[in-house]
Amino acid sequence: MRRTEALQGVRMIKFLDILGRYEALEFNQLEAAELLGVGERTFRRWCQRYEEDGEAGIAGPAAGQGFRQAGSG
Repeated sequence: MRRTEALQGVRMIKFLDILGRYEALEFNQLEAAELLGVGERTFRRWCQRYEEDGEAGIAGPAAGQGFRQAGSG
C-alpha cells in the first residue's frame, strides 16, 4: 500500500468518526470542520457527497477534490 493510500484511509476514518459525532449533535458543522482542518463549506460538501455516494463519493477519483491536503492543487 502506498503512503498516499494509507493517508487517504486515515482521513476517511477520521471523517466518518467526526461525521457520526456531528450527527449525534456532539458539535456543530463549524466545530466538525475545524477538527478535520477544512472549511465549513468543504465539510458540508463532503457530507453531501458521502450521503449520495458513500465512501466512493469522498475518496474516489470522480469525487473531484475529495480529501486534498491543504496547499495542494
